[in-house]
Amino acid sequence: IPLANGYEFLVAFVWGIVLFYLWMQYKYRLRAAGLFVLPVAWVLLAYVAVEMPADQKLITPLMPAL
Repeated sequence: IPLANGYEFLVAFVWGIVLFYLWMQYKYRLRAAGLFVLPVAWVLLAYVAVEMPADQKLITPLMPAL
């Protein structure tokens, strides 16, 4: 997954946390884990939405590696 900045990383990380929790809940029925996992995801998304400067939220194309 090519991530160009902190905004893209945090959004992808939150998606990863939520999808991992959903998979664990489906496989092991650990609903109580949501009390710890989902607030972390919510806080990270709130940080991205409120505190992260607008210039860091711009999605730009990556430079080619070769």
